[in-house]
Amino acid sequence: MKYLSIKLCAVVTVAAFLSTAEVNDTLTNGTIISGYSSFEFGQFPKAEYMERPLNHWWIEDMRARLECTATLNDWTRIRVGIECEYSPTFRHSNVGSIASEFFIRYYPHQAEGILSFLRNDRARLELGIGYFPYKYNEDVRNLGEYFFRMRPYPGYIDTKFDFPLERLLGSRLHSDFSVGSGFIKLTNDLLLLSATQAPVYDLSIAYLGRVTFGNIGHIGFGLDLNRCLAANDSLTTPPDDIYVDSLNNTYHYSSKSTNVLCYASFDPKALLRSDLFGKEDLKIYGEAAIMGTKNYPYRFDSLWQRIPVMGGINIPTFKVLDVFACEVEWWGNPWPNSLYLMYFSNARPKPQGVDQRYDTLTRYKISDNWKWSVYAKRSFKNMEIIAQIARDHFHGFYVDLSEKDWYEVCARPNSWYYVLKFKYNF
Repeated sequence: MKYLSIKLCAVVTVAAFLSTAEVNDTLTNGTIISGYSSFEFGQFPKAEYMERPLNHWWIEDMRARLECTATLNDWTRIRVGIECEYSPTFRHSNVGSIASEFFIRYYPHQAEGILSFLRNDRARLELGIGYFPYKYNEDVRNLGEYFFRMRPYPGYIDTKFDFPLERLLGSRLHSDFSVGSGFIKLTNDLLLLSATQAPVYDLSIAYLGRVTFGNIGHIGFGLDLNRCLAANDSLTTPPDDIYVDSLNNTYHYSSKSTNVLCYASFDPKALLRSDLFGKEDLKIYGEAAIMGTKNYPYRFDSLWQRIPVMGGINIPTFKVLDVFACEVEWWGNPWPNSLYLMYFSNARPKPQGVDQRYDTLTRYKISDNWKWSVYAKRSFKNMEIIAQIARDHFHGFYVDLSEKDWYEVCARPNSWYYVLKFKYNF
């Protein structure tokens, strides 16, 4: 299996070099073939997995993606894509030693049909239906993008290197138009989404809007009625998952939530008017979200436990690098960043640690609140070199469900990792 994966990635890379051309090269009948092949490697000098140390743990990953965009006519197009990953697992044996193995997996990247109702220089209106990658905050390089990457009950988020976005299943109605001279641009997205994480099939309705002020910056906001239409209410709001307080009040915990989002970006280069800086230099950006406006006694009794906040700045490199981003995050979740108990308790929204004896207040309430990330990227025509040093929400994983990606690797204050990636786009 190992050599099959290596051959697959090699074939995709060779095909890219032998193709007649650049990224998004148009073929006959309005069809565009694109993709990439990449290799990344790094190390966790200090980390843990399943509550055991991962000191100097080596990581590698090979990926290949193939995408096709077919334009059927002036108003209709289809996008499909598949991705292949070859990566190692994280695993501890019963006696405490560390073991790992490589495995290969294939998964869809995109399968979406798009219908354009309006498209010109000042306005656009289109409807997309299917499975699609969605990113609303283009400045974010690692932390942030909370609205669809984070789960409120129980609190959970997973960050993936060089993929600060989420793939969604459902439909989106997108519009954008310029106001007056074009300095102000309004963008709107209305989404109807189906849950792909247990309990599955629940429907959510979300709206995201943004006001862009030329090249100075933008302000964005959002509202998400998460799982407002439950496919099976006994799983989304389990009738036997209750808490009774001292006054004999009964509370039913639920995976449903109302989420609120705000994000902004400011680019001072528009005021400096200098040619010394690169396109991404000096940008300052941030994001905050209320992931679940409702408190529940005992498990989720404070709103601040569900308000992640991040900020970032692109350090100027004067066109040496495409981007050099430094980000920091605070998230006051007092429970482990894990879905272990939810998956093994029939989808109940239970945080891990709630039924265990160790002191979660000491271990998680403070020690894992702060995260940070340093990201750098340099492009050379079709090639990219990307590096990252971070203490983020990276999760270990294994093919066995009992050791899935339940555990955040950088939970301890001294945990961190570094990774370097070589990527070829075609």
